[in-house]
Amino acid sequence: MRQTVDLVLQGKHRWFESIPIHQLNMKKEQTDLKHEEEFVAFLKKRFESENFKANVSAEKYEKTKRKYDKAKLKLKMMKQGIWK
Repeated sequence: MRQTVDLVLQGKHRWFESIPIHQLNMKKEQTDLKHEEEFVAFLKKRFESENFKANVSAEKYEKTKRKYDKAKLKLKMMKQGIWK
């Protein structure tokens, strides 16, 4: 039995569209990957900022570095299909 999900599309009229659940999961994975890429880019920019380095404690700086390294590893694993 094929499972589907009904989605309500926004607009003047309400339309229902049934899509298979596996397609919905694929869209979620693509969104998660894009979100993770943006998060890694944000952390990299923050981590390399001279202003951030000057205005934050050494402990906070190290915590941000660990968070950046962890996010990079997670992104790498997501691209390889290991992390879901």
